[in-house]
Amino acid sequence: MLPLDYPFRVQTGSSRRPTPTTFVHLRKYAAKDENFLILHSQEEITNINYQLDQTTNLQISNIISRVIAQLIGETSYGFATIKATPDGALHVIQAGDLSKTKIYGTAPIDISSPADNIIITATPGTQIKVVFLMFTVAGEVDIILKTGTTPKSGPMDFGAANQPMGIVAPHGPGPFVCETAEDFIINLSAAIQVSGYCTYYKE
Repeated sequence: MLPLDYPFRVQTGSSRRPTPTTFVHLRKYAAKDENFLILHSQEEITNINYQLDQTTNLQISNIISRVIAQLIGETSYGFATIKATPDGALHVIQAGDLSKTKIYGTAPIDISSPADNIIITATPGTQIKVVFLMFTVAGEVDIILKTGTTPKSGPMDFGAANQPMGIVAPHGPGPFVCETAEDFIINLSAAIQVSGYCTYYKE
């Protein structure tokens, strides 16, 4: 009978060792060295950038981490970071005349005359501000956007081979602005149907 412990035998391709009494599961990777920083005062939280420079890891609660990371607010153009004053109050500024409320309107674009076509009629003492423009063309035509009789764009080519058949143009915070008391006009170079709409406000 084979002894309980003998080395590997070439003849039989076998060996025998005592059964281990202790099993240890080793980690695949070495554990990282973690250092934690505890914030004790409002001043330390305020100087968080300095504190981060002093340690490799910062462990704080989920609620506090969200506040320190970024405070954002939703606007009509997306999300923006909210600022705070040096003493911790919410920083706000007056944006324009609060007594005036923007009233948005939509104007249809349904034109085909090879001339100046009034899309939005002006109101005395106000400016037309176009924030969104969309149209398609039925054929080859050059289009110029105007404020009154003044061109605000160069001739834009549409409808021919390798040319767009329309446009979708959201202007966001930088609207297409007409001069005071001047109509928003689209000029066509040919008798081609152009259809769409635009969104605007006056102020």
